[in-house]
Amino acid sequence: MQWLWIGAWTYVIFVLQTCAAHELAIGKCAPHLLLAGLMLMAARVSGRQLWYLAALWGFLSDCLSDACLGADVIGFVLAALLVKWGDMRLGLNSPWQRGTLAAALVWCSVILSTKLRMPSDQSVSLWTLSIAALGTAVYTGALVGLASRAACLIGMQKRPGSQAATVVSNSWRMLTES
Repeated sequence: MQWLWIGAWTYVIFVLQTCAAHELAIGKCAPHLLLAGLMLMAARVSGRQLWYLAALWGFLSDCLSDACLGADVIGFVLAALLVKWGDMRLGLNSPWQRGTLAAALVWCSVILSTKLRMPSDQSVSLWTLSIAALGTAVYTGALVGLASRAACLIGMQKRPGSQAATVVSNSWRMLTES
């Protein structure tokens, strides 16, 4: 059943990226909805399934571009791994922390994929790429923060730490009552 929801989410995100991302642009900065959707999905999928999902999304994103394959696969898998690491090690407690991490990862992923897709005879300075990717990263990070906050408000996503205390107290109660 989980893969059915993942398939539906993948379809919706890719349709939004291909049809509506440029319409959502503020100035010249369009959000990277694929990475935003992957960041939100990383909270629900764990283990190797997340790696496979990130690699699949990266491959599909590479297929949508007109450049060489593999750049987005690398960027998406690294971004998904860092989101999981951030959840486990940093304890991202608020949606705004998730949005900040998403902004940093989108910024790095856009720079990495652009640099990997560039022919070796062309060279653009890292400073120019960084400035160009900054608007997209901030916009996408804000979207991830808002979507995470909305998910917390409607109860789709548990707040970190709220379920762990309940499980421990229930287990302790069950041990002491027997």
